[in-house]
Amino acid sequence: MSKAKQQAQEYKEKGNKSFAAEKFADSITWYTKAIQSDPNDHVLYSNRSAAYAGNKDFTKALADADQCINIQKNWPKGYFRKATALVALSRYNEAVETLNAGLKIDPANADLLKKLEEAKKHAKPTTKATGLEAKKEGNEHFKLSRYELAIESYSVALETIDDVNEKSIIYSNKAACYHQLRSYDDVIRDATESLTLVPTNTKSLLRRGLAYEAMEKPKHAIIDLQQVTELEPGTPLAATASQALHRIKAAQAHHERAGK
Repeated sequence: MSKAKQQAQEYKEKGNKSFAAEKFADSITWYTKAIQSDPNDHVLYSNRSAAYAGNKDFTKALADADQCINIQKNWPKGYFRKATALVALSRYNEAVETLNAGLKIDPANADLLKKLEEAKKHAKPTTKATGLEAKKEGNEHFKLSRYELAIESYSVALETIDDVNEKSIIYSNKAACYHQLRSYDDVIRDATESLTLVPTNTKSLLRRGLAYEAMEKPKHAIIDLQQVTELEPGTPLAATASQALHRIKAAQAHHERAGK
């Protein structure tokens, strides 16, 4: 075990003790230290998600659960953490969707089944018409630069639409809103959700690539942006991607010259 991983385990154990004593703020501090030492351990994000939930900070609990799933998609507890946060945020339809995804991995998981029963009691019947109306409303808000309101409308649409292509578009639209708000972590999250549904959604690839560029993660940005140029050569989207690639490569060349 590396020194960093060993340090992370020590912090994790301290976090577990604080959590068991219901000292959630302290456990969050220890889990954060552990994550800083070992940022690729999905269990640490799961534990901190539970601590945030214990501290009634369900938005952060949801973010950590998402990160846990991103790192380890085949671990049912990550889906349980995410659903717990979604239920607490009254986002019941999303919770049902999350729990069903977890149950595909472990169909007999008692925690997931119990949480699914709870979420279904509150979930609204899904109607495509309502979802499309919410999407249209979100588009109008976006045109008027009311990005926070657009995000709310798109979130409603996502709860009431089942069509994979439509959901991919709406996640991409949400990513566009977050880009305008310079909330790049959220851009990446929603663009990734969009691409999980439709891997060839070039608008989502472009938006995620531009977000990675803004966050100074050139390797990730280049992968997404190059895909845009390959999938849609000669289009305005490809032109925007090419311009971004040029900026990134120029910046890399500048750093290389400065380092000599």
